[in-house]
Amino acid sequence: GFHLKTMPANIPLSLFTALTAVDVGKRSRAAVQLAQSAARVQIEYSGAINSEPAATGEGNDGQPFCDGKLSGDITYTLKRLIRGMASSSLASRQGNAAALTLIIDNLDAISIDDCIAFGFDCLQVTGSTKGAEERDGLIGRVTFAQALSSTSRLQEASDEKLVMIHRLHIKLIC
Repeated sequence: GFHLKTMPANIPLSLFTALTAVDVGKRSRAAVQLAQSAARVQIEYSGAINSEPAATGEGNDGQPFCDGKLSGDITYTLKRLIRGMASSSLASRQGNAAALTLIIDNLDAISIDDCIAFGFDCLQVTGSTKGAEERDGLIGRVTFAQALSSTSRLQEASDEKLVMIHRLHIKLIC
């Protein structure tokens, strides 16, 4: 399952709250500030990784996400943004998607294939999911796929991962 194990030490939590604002300008500013904070944290982490062991983020399987190239704060941020796309609030979905797209575009350490697999895993809708929770999960997957489609790095995805996104779009149409 999905668990947020630790809070980010170097990314202001208020930015996550601002991503849910009804005011588009406030959401947009929060998305840009979150992407800037994430870039700063990742640069610091990348410099520290060569000099001493640092806390890495884990994927849902307990293994280092993106081969340990991402800080724990970045992994936390990605999980929170991806899960936020399954919110019942349109503003929250839009804010989280905008921030995710900016972060993916600006952090080369994020593997597109890992991010796609991670996102689909985080937004998994099981047979026991019912009603509004099922609807929000499916909307989350669609929002996630749209955010990925908006990134300038989608061409880096493997054919297998692109098929996952394509199948989701086909499933929604049919």
